[in-house]
Amino acid sequence: MATTSFWWHATANALTTLRGVLQTRQGRTIEVIAVDLNRTSDLARVEDVLRSDASITLLVNNAGLGATAPLLASDIEKVTDMINLNVTS
Repeated sequence: MATTSFWWHATANALTTLRGVLQTRQGRTIEVIAVDLNRTSDLARVEDVLRSDASITLLVNNAGLGATAPLLASDIEKVTDMINLNVTS
């Protein structure tokens, strides 16, 4: 059976709950790996899993966030992290 992998910006508990619901409804094996895609080491973990597990047939990367402050009032480091997460990851 194929494995569907989800990487989602949420808590591990929320992901585990979602996995249970989807596995029950869809009858598929779902693997959850909670990562911070702004960390190089976590990106490497994702890459390692994708390279080493041929059973993964679908990757859902639902990472992303948006700014809540006006641009000129925003913290440049937070904006850079947001761009890295939304575009690079």
